Amino acid sequence: MYSKIQEFDKQKEQILKKVDELQTGFTSLKSALLQISDALNKMANSMKSMKGYFEGYKTTNILYVPPEAIKSSSFKKALDSYMNKDRTITKIILILDTNPYTNKAIDIVDNVEKVLNNSLEFINTKFVSVGVGGISSSNHDLKSIYFKDFKTLRLIMIISILILMFIISRSIFNAAVMVVIVFVDYYLALSITEMIFKGIFKYEALNWAVPFFTFVVFLALGIDYSVFLLIRFYEYRNLELSEALKFTSANIGHVVTSAVIILAGTFAAMLPSGILTLMQVSICVVIGLVLLAFFLLPFLFNSLMRVKRDIV
Repeated sequence: MYSKIQEFDKQKEQILKKVDELQTGFTSLKSALLQISDALNKMANSMKSMKGYFEGYKTTNILYVPPEAIKSSSFKKALDSYMNKDRTITKIILILDTNPYTNKAIDIVDNVEKVLNNSLEFINTKFVSVGVGGISSSNHDLKSIYFKDFKTLRLIMIISILILMFIISRSIFNAAVMVVIVFVDYYLALSITEMIFKGIFKYEALNWAVPFFTFVVFLALGIDYSVFLLIRFYEYRNLELSEALKFTSANIGHVVTSAVIILAGTFAAMLPSGILTLMQVSICVVIGLVLLAFFLLPFLFNSLMRVKRDIV
């Protein structure tokens, strides 16, 4: 009996010991929870301060950088990435959300330059200069130079062709007729090509270089074929106008048609290249040659010659 009582006392002591350990654990847990609560309160206060900081930042253009951050090595590495060693040149990287080769990206360059110039409005620009680089900027510069040069080149070529055609035809009306036919063909072909690429292939527009290259091709080939037709027409100038036009078309038509078919096939060979500019130029030239040989020269030339007869 006495041994049973001793065993019971030992079990009671063990139970009391476990209860003490459990109480100690709850005390530690309470302390840890209090620490967590304090940490959460501090975090909440920090979030409130950060919120107030960013709300204030919405109304100002000033960004505050703590002195310890400026002196840190990581901040110096960041400066080295975007500034030179003398800290006199700064580079700002702008990542576009569109293809850098598109017209939309080229137009963005204009907006960037306006923003930069406006930001320097109240600064002595004698000691400050800005520049924009990259693929879109290079294409923007090329496009600007192209449009300036194209206007001058177009005027020079028109005047030169008019003078040359006047010397050949000895008639300012006939020279003007030839130039008008070529320009009508040029703008018609460009319009149809743009409708094809915008309506069917869903491109924004034609590449900015396409009008220049096609203009040179159309002016060279169009005037060439027109001279063939006009010289042949002069051979029958002693006949009635209707007869002269009929014989002219019959004798020179197959020559022009054959040349157009050969050249159209040559330019069509650029289509499998996969280069957008070459594809647009080739389609535009093929359309222009077909319009010139089968519609404009047969119909427009005859119509304008009849108009000249009625006027004279």
